[in-house]
Amino acid sequence: MLRAVTFDLWQTLILDTPEGLRQARADRVGGLRGVLAREGHRVDAADVERAYEAVGRGLETVWAQRRDIGSRGQVRMLLEALGIEGSVPSDGRVMDALDDAYRLPSSLRFRCRTPGPRRFSRSSPGVASGWL
Repeated sequence: MLRAVTFDLWQTLILDTPEGLRQARADRVGGLRGVLAREGHRVDAADVERAYEAVGRGLETVWAQRRDIGSRGQVRMLLEALGIEGSVPSDGRVMDALDDAYRLPSSLRFRCRTPGPRRFSRSSPGVASGWL
């Protein structure tokens, strides 16, 4: 019995432009830094950038194991890379704000869509086209 179906959404079913990706990253890093600063964690923008890169590398390992940790898990990875993971509770107002800062810049930026089903199916024979 089929219990679940998952889709790789970002940069698979929904494509963003290089500029859109750069802007979403800048908004994400700035938002995370802002939340941390409001909560008394003085972190340099360059440190948040490095932590963000570390999350990307960590996610490659997670995904290679066919696992996912969700946005909160990714925020936890970022906090760990910054060396402040123990000072932010896993739940509550601060984690909610960090999770929003991490998720929203990408989800609010739909700059470019994948080709429609007909165009995609013509260019990719054998691919089920009704899902796009």
